[in-house]
Amino acid sequence: MRHLIELSGECLELARAEAVSVYRVSADSVRHDGRALIVRSDLKPEAAANRLGLAWSVCEHLFTCGAREVDSCLDAAELPGRTFRVRVGRLDRRHPPERGAAMAKHAGRILSSRYRVDLKKPDVDVRILMAEEIHAGILIASVDRAAPE
Repeated sequence: MRHLIELSGECLELARAEAVSVYRVSADSVRHDGRALIVRSDLKPEAAANRLGLAWSVCEHLFTCGAREVDSCLDAAELPGRTFRVRVGRLDRRHPPERGAAMAKHAGRILSSRYRVDLKKPDVDVRILMAEEIHAGILIASVDRAAPE
């Protein structure tokens, strides 16, 4: 399974090194785009989230694409539930806040042609991370950032 990890921004090099260590893979087998990290691993996402301290979320990776391919990638995406919600993270300053909101609305419009929107208790949380490329995943676990304290 490919995991999409949203790293925190405090110390990006340390966050990447931590993820490589948790997943026990070589650093060159990990793809990163700013604070988005993609790794292929058999490690359960929940186990990774319990061991990561410098990340926000662990997702099952759906796709990575350029801005022009988002529509076709969302059209092809298969979600495991009947209801969904979309959350967007802007991982750098190249994307102003209104672009994140527009991406969430746009993705929701495309996915709602096949699935039902439920903002309160969805079956699936779709997480879109906007960096140099657009990354999407199904949220598996959020990292408990207070636990290490």
